[in-house]
Amino acid sequence: MQTCSIVIPCYNEEKRLKKEKFLAFLKKNARFNFLFVNDGSTDRTCELLEGLKKENTDQIIIINKDKNEGKAEAVRSGIRFIIKNRKADIAGFCDADLSISLQELASMSDIFTSKETMQAVFGSRIKKLGSHIERYALRHYMGRIFATAASLMLKLPVYDTQCGIKLFRNELARSIFEEKFISRWMFDVELFFRIIKTYGLNHTKEIVYEHPLEEWIEKKGSKICFSYFMKIPIELIKIYRHYKLDKKI
Repeated sequence: MQTCSIVIPCYNEEKRLKKEKFLAFLKKNARFNFLFVNDGSTDRTCELLEGLKKENTDQIIIINKDKNEGKAEAVRSGIRFIIKNRKADIAGFCDADLSISLQELASMSDIFTSKETMQAVFGSRIKKLGSHIERYALRHYMGRIFATAASLMLKLPVYDTQCGIKLFRNELARSIFEEKFISRWMFDVELFFRIIKTYGLNHTKEIVYEHPLEEWIEKKGSKICFSYFMKIPIELIKIYRHYKLDKKI
């Protein structure tokens, strides 16, 4: 069985962090461990995480940052810690609010075994018969516009670049999380560009798998406010120029 280390970025998650769900999952899944990155929280997140770690010292790791640096850097620092200190086969990240069911992590990690050529597996919030996907209407439609634009930029038929659960084989994670991201929140798009830079566009289509989630229920308390959506075009252009024009991918 492949071992999996998952980064959970946390910023003021005191009211949304359901520690019993994490503990129950780890009890049934010995090959997993969670690295919680407390990204300069100002509430009781740190205290909550320390209590969580006391209940499972073997499978829970905590990194406390003095100041908030944004989700991109929280995830990057967590992945880099895993690569240096944990000999995990798979490294990845998911959101602290558990909009997904943690069981999706197990299902997604199994794809690396059933599809041995895959180097990355991403969750995708595709609403279909048999799935349970709940999103706020405005965020859904704004997300579709964003995802379409990102797909055209990347020249990849990806449905959902921004879904907050992604897994990578260790070697690929080591490569694409080395440098800092230029966007605090849209780093997911940068990850795709970095994979293309590593493997080439055509090969990327063969080694990246987009996994339709069985369940995703949007939770209240998102740190991304509506005004940030207004900045999306500027952020996308900045990312495109950095990776597509300057780097000549």
